[in-house]
Amino acid sequence: MMWLFVALLGGLALGARSVLLLPLAYLASWRRRDWGLAIYFVFGVLVLNEVSIGDVLSYAAVKAAFFLILPSFMALREMMSGVHPPRLPKDYRELRPAVAIPAALVLLGVVYEPLFIAGVILLLAPGTGVERLKSSWPLLAAMALPILALFTLRVLRNELYTPETQVALLAAFSIFAFLWRWRERKRVDFRLYGESM
Repeated sequence: MMWLFVALLGGLALGARSVLLLPLAYLASWRRRDWGLAIYFVFGVLVLNEVSIGDVLSYAAVKAAFFLILPSFMALREMMSGVHPPRLPKDYRELRPAVAIPAALVLLGVVYEPLFIAGVILLLAPGTGVERLKSSWPLLAAMALPILALFTLRVLRNELYTPETQVALLAAFSIFAFLWRWRERKRVDFRLYGESM
């Protein structure tokens, strides 16, 4: 449930009151996941009206991404995986530094914004081992490639760097990432009960 708290803090820091629907989505998903998804969809529609980004290559866009967009997507992932309320630690020895340090940075980031971004990055990076970094490279590539493409377009052809082009490039990369992920799924054959193999 760590991402729920990060999304709540980040959303409230950005002034997005619709983020208060996320705890309700969590509670509903414990009963039925469809209800949680429906509430999350309403949250997504409302938050689009509360947070606006004029330019993808700006500090406002970086702030929105790390304060609200990434945490809310990770909160959805937590919600769909069936995360239940955490058990409070009995003493300090049960605190894990991999969670405690980013949580402290996120809390301090409400006052000083770069600390919030650092806390989210530490939560996204599942450790410092090489094997763990290898497993997270698709996520890093999916985030870095559209930004790199937009930066290249802005430097080489500034007259084409319009809001429409930004939306088109981000949509194209999102569709490509979705299809790439879909390609990796195994095919499953559905057969009627009693049908011969």
